[in-house]
This record gives sequence, structure tokens and C-alpha cells, in this order.
Amino acid sequence: RGELIKALLIVEREHIDPPEMIGSWAGAMGQTQFMPSSFLRFAVSYRGGAAPDIWHRRDDVFASIANYLQRVGWRAGEPWGEEAASGTPARKGERIVRPAGANGPAYRTTANFRVILRWNQSDFFGLAVGLLSDRIAA
Repeated sequence: RGELIKALLIVEREHIDPPEMIGSWAGAMGQTQFMPSSFLRFAVSYRGGAAPDIWHRRDDVFASIANYLQRVGWRAGEPWGEEAASGTPARKGERIVRPAGANGPAYRTTANFRVILRWNQSDFFGLAVGLLSDRIAA
């Protein structure tokens, strides 16, 4: 109910025309897959002064993602994690993630991984974001 009311606010504030307000079955909207409450808190326009458009404008998509991560605790210059050898212990504040079970690859994750999980609580999602970001950075 709360997300519906926030979605109606987004339309009322003319951020998007109702037929263009495309999202998932669960209500996550646009390329960022923000829930309406997250849109209202974190969506920004890269151009400044304009309504953020997370459906069509890549610059707004990336600006909104960066704003979200920064505001929920991303630590610039620190990694999200790294692949670790089997049996590697987690250090203080870290967690070992084994997406394929005990015999699969292991990843030692940091506080920045927990920030990614605030967006989507799936370890698979967090690892996909982290590993993709490493590939892009390389």
C-alpha cells in the first residue's frame, strides 16, 4: 500500500507519464529497479534541475545508482570483495560467500558488499554486481 501511494506521488509530480512507468511484478521500476520509495529518496537527474528518468536516460540511471550507493554507505576506494581460496577465513567485518556451495568458488566480501545487498538481498545479485564492476574497471 505504501509503495502504491509513493508510485502515485511519482506520477503526480510528473516524473513519468503513467504508460511509461514500467517495472517488475513486484513494483521495482526502471533500469535501476528502484521501488517507488527508493526512487523518491535516491533518484537524481544527471543534468540537474530536471526530473530523474530511470526508464530512458542512462546518465540519470548511473547518477541515481551512484547516489544510492553513496548515501547508503559505500566506502570509496575500498573493494566489494575478492575471490578467495577454499578454506580462507573471513577477517573481522568480512563474510565468505559460497554461491555454489562448499565445493564451489568462495568470495571474501567487505562492507561494500553489504551495501550492494541493501539494494537487493541476494548474494547472487551482489556477486554479479561486484564481479561485473571488476570487469568494467579492468
